[in-house]
Amino acid sequence: TGSYTDGGWSDSPGIDFSSNYLNCGEVRTITDITGIKAFGCLVNLLGRGQLITSADLSGMQYLKRVDITRNLLTSVDLTGCVSLESFHAGGGMTISCGNNPASCAWGEIGTGYGWGCTTYAGCICDGDCVDHRTLTSFSAPDSPDLKQIYLAGQPLTSIDLSNNTKLEWIVAGPISGYTTFDLSANNELRYIFLVFTSSLT
Repeated sequence: TGSYTDGGWSDSPGIDFSSNYLNCGEVRTITDITGIKAFGCLVNLLGRGQLITSADLSGMQYLKRVDITRNLLTSVDLTGCVSLESFHAGGGMTISCGNNPASCAWGEIGTGYGWGCTTYAGCICDGDCVDHRTLTSFSAPDSPDLKQIYLAGQPLTSIDLSNNTKLEWIVAGPISGYTTFDLSANNELRYIFLVFTSSLT
């Protein structure tokens, strides 16, 4: 029991992971979570640092908190996640330390977070490096309780937040293909960190 707070998110509230909690560890071995829906009462899912390419969590109506940061995500389906409160799927790159592949120094490239390279376009992943900059599209579920979205280091070309009137905290980008970005429906935002690849008008 207790609460989890990632030291890198100084503005992020502590998240209680004490009930109906699945923690997959950070071992770079899980590639497929197709069977996750068997856990129909799952409330908290922590699956960071894996090799998951697709996260179909649709219909998981009790799911409140998801953190699948540092995977290889190309698609996410949160349709029907009506209880979702926070969703974290940061990108960036990870580099193994020493002989332990699960021990990683990591940075969310393109946002200024983390270590090492801070310019998205100039970052090259080589050696014992995993590039997690894979998610290009994100549509937030129509959950009345969704307050926190974390997509730092993901090269987004499409992001839809129009249904999330209670959203308080958003970190995302680099985002491309936009000349304007409408947050008029998100009146309760108190922390915004969005990186765009071009200037907004």
